Amino acid sequence: MKKTPTTLARQKPDVLRHACIGQTVRVLNAAGKAASPLEGVVLDETKSTFLIQSERGPKRVPKKDARFAFPFGIVDGNDIAFEPHERLKRT
Repeated sequence: MKKTPTTLARQKPDVLRHACIGQTVRVLNAAGKAASPLEGVVLDETKSTFLIQSERGPKRVPKKDARFAFPFGIVDGNDIAFEPHERLKRT
């Protein structure tokens, strides 16, 4: 199925329900020193950051104004910029 804005909008709640820790992730765009390209495994997640183990070592990437590609879909960091356990309440 082709991913149009309409289909992505319908998939968004399902994408946000996934656990991110332990998932492979690619940073599509981000601000600051930890900016893309960066790929690795999510080691930890806080309200505003991901700790990603990359080939260059662990990097802390802010969620705000960033986009992330997970195996389950592309996520806008602003949509998940809250505590991981609050994700189910907000979707």
